[in-house]
Amino acid sequence: MTRTRPPTPTATSLPHTTALIVVDAQRGFDETTYWGPRNNPDADPNIAALITAFAAAREPIVYVRHASADPHSPVHRDHPGHAFKDYLEQVSPSLIVTKSVNSSFHGTPDLHAWLQRERVTGLVVCGITTNHCCETTARVAGNLGYDTIFAFDATHTFDRVGPDGRTLTADALTHATCTNLHGEFATVMTTAAIVARCRSVAAYRRAPASRDTVTPYDEGLAAVRDSVWMSVESPTGARIALQHARPPATISVVADDSDVEVARDKGPLSQWEAARIWAASTARRDDKPEPAPVESALPIIERGLRAPGSTLHLALRGSDAVGFAVVVPSEDGLEILYLGVDPNAWGAGVAGHLLCDVTDHAVETARKAVDLWVYDDNTRAVEVYRRHGWLETDEVRIHATSGRREQRFVRNVAEHVDELEHG
Repeated sequence: MTRTRPPTPTATSLPHTTALIVVDAQRGFDETTYWGPRNNPDADPNIAALITAFAAAREPIVYVRHASADPHSPVHRDHPGHAFKDYLEQVSPSLIVTKSVNSSFHGTPDLHAWLQRERVTGLVVCGITTNHCCETTARVAGNLGYDTIFAFDATHTFDRVGPDGRTLTADALTHATCTNLHGEFATVMTTAAIVARCRSVAAYRRAPASRDTVTPYDEGLAAVRDSVWMSVESPTGARIALQHARPPATISVVADDSDVEVARDKGPLSQWEAARIWAASTARRDDKPEPAPVESALPIIERGLRAPGSTLHLALRGSDAVGFAVVVPSEDGLEILYLGVDPNAWGAGVAGHLLCDVTDHAVETARKAVDLWVYDDNTRAVEVYRRHGWLETDEVRIHATSGRREQRFVRNVAEHVDELEHG
């Protein structure tokens, strides 16, 4: 099925491209005598953290409220449980939608029409319940063409009895929802990873004259450990694996003394991070006094990621983005189109982590070589590639825009692919 995507945002609309959709965070869902056993006691704190992060980043926030047609339901409009939970009062939302069905796009006022008017292209979905209104909202959002992130640990649900009389636990239902959504309708991510992206957007808006500097606004936020869906711990302590054997987005931790991790995530906030880093790093490389605006660098990242099978590798130190690589399939394997490191992190091994993760990705996808082109007068980059086992070739070309000479480097991973294929 072909998706109809919203209009491409203009430079002036870029500051508001991702909206937080808080689905049915209402007091009535605390009545477990009505609903039954639930999972994920961290859901409410995580929803509150997302609201705080989006408010700090000045991104749109939408509250959705369910008005059940069942007069006995705790979320019927005449029941006290129809009210929002207290922590939603911390900010005034950009929009409140009331609905009586599962989809947040089938309520009043029209959510899709409002998002189009506000030129929103990305959504983060959280709330209650995981497998009903949250999943339905994410499915419809994906079908409407929004770049959708599903914050699975900022949702919860309840045990449910199937038509055969067997009970599926809330954890099992969460597992099924994540499996259904990830890579098809949405990208499933943790709250910590989403908050990390919001932090840099918030810092960018607080200090527009220093867009290459990211300062934390909340030192208490957890470092990003699972930037995509990995596993969730049930109330009994059992961990439920939520990762495909070869997922569209994974995290790669390099085993050394560094605290840098690399996440693969093509979401809109990650693209914004990559553009910020690209603007800062190329300005420093070319001895320019100021980096270009992020808005001018963002189309470069977006164009690279339009290629089928492309990946965005984002290096994180704690919860700060410090480097990235845009990678696309090539005839012989994979090609690194762009690799950039925040100048504040130069010399800290960030590029090495990114190169390791890209070669890991090549092996995982049975690609036997990775190549890239680099300005041959960029001695810092050339030395990094040599140090990490990349081989210079005799191939050179003139860059079409800058007129500078580029040289091709190659990293052969065929031996590792063969080892993986033959056990």
